Formats: sequence, structure tokens, C-alpha cells
Amino acid sequence: MNCIILIAVISVGNSAVYGSSRTLLAVAEQSHAPQIFCYIDRQGQPLAAITLGCMIGLLAFLEDLQQTAVIFTWLLSISSLCMLFTWGSICLCHIRFRKAWAYAAYPLEQLPFRSAVGTTGSWVGLAGFAVILLAQIWIRIWPLHVSTMSPSDRAWHFFLRVMALPFILNFYSAHKWWFRTQFVRAAKMDITTGRRVYRILC
Repeated sequence: MNCIILIAVISVGNSAVYGSSRTLLAVAEQSHAPQIFCYIDRQGQPLAAITLGCMIGLLAFLEDLQQTAVIFTWLLSISSLCMLFTWGSICLCHIRFRKAWAYAAYPLEQLPFRSAVGTTGSWVGLAGFAVILLAQIWIRIWPLHVSTMSPSDRAWHFFLRVMALPFILNFYSAHKWWFRTQFVRAAKMDITTGRRVYRILC
């Protein structure tokens, strides 16, 4: 059993390093991260991005300290809400992309991949993530055992569980301020740059 758990952990760690390093590379190529993360060696590996991903992954070994429960709660609270925002933003991007695609009068047959549930699935997913987020905030403001908790404990409990929310909002606001980006309407979206044309043989 320990061998199976070890293999599973290594597999998850390997996929996490692979995904995070390539994501950081793509962000750096768009000048949204330090250019050092654009470095690729002769084997095509983004060494700088992989190194940073591995260094952050070493935080998992903090579990061996005495404050195991506190550290685990901090890491879990940061990652859980970030996952909601990540998938929620993916659903929102899909909805807006399909809106811009329809505005440009492109047929759906030109898309090499189409979601099986379409934009309806993205709307349902986005609404579900919003409900989960509101539920998380609700139960942190009014926890189940509120009568046995002091005001300071309630404040600490609330901050610990939703601490990812101010982090994400601050990063988003800083990005908007630094790059001076604006909201782009569907009519002005660039959906042709980098587009590949596929010829479908019937």
C-alpha cells in the first residue's frame, strides 16, 4: 500500500511541476512574468520555471514540523479557493470566446474542438463555482460552533479560510494597474492572431 501511495504522490508531483512550469513559461512569454522564466535549454525544458515550481513544491515538506495542522490548513485554504477561481475563469473565458466567435459570424464547424455541453455547461459551471464561493464565505462568517468561539477566534477562522480571496483580488488589481489593461468587448476581441486553419476532408 505504501508503494502505491508513493507512486501516486510522485505522479501528482510530476504532473504539477510539468503544468506549473509550462504555465509560467507561457505567462513570461507574454511579458506578464520575469523574462528569466522564458529560458529553455537544448532539450526544450524551461529550467528556470521548473526550478521555481520545485522550490514552491518543497513547502509540502513543512508538514514534518510541529505545527502540522496549521500549516496544512494554510496551504489548503490558499489552494482550494484558487482552484475555484481558476476553473471559474476558464468557464468565463469560454463563454466570452464563443460570444466573440459568434459575433464574427464564424461557423462552429471551424473550431477544431468544441465542448460537448457548449456554453451552457460553462454557465452552469460558473454558477456552481459562485455558489460554492458564497457558501464558503457564509459558513466562515457564521460557523457551525459559533457559540463556543470567541470573536477573535471567529475572525481568525474567517481569515484563514478565505485568505486566498484577497490574494487573488490584489494580484488581479495589480495586473490591471501595471499593464493598463481594459475590458475588451466581443466586437473588438482578436480571435484570429495565431489561429490555425484546418482543412476538413469529407
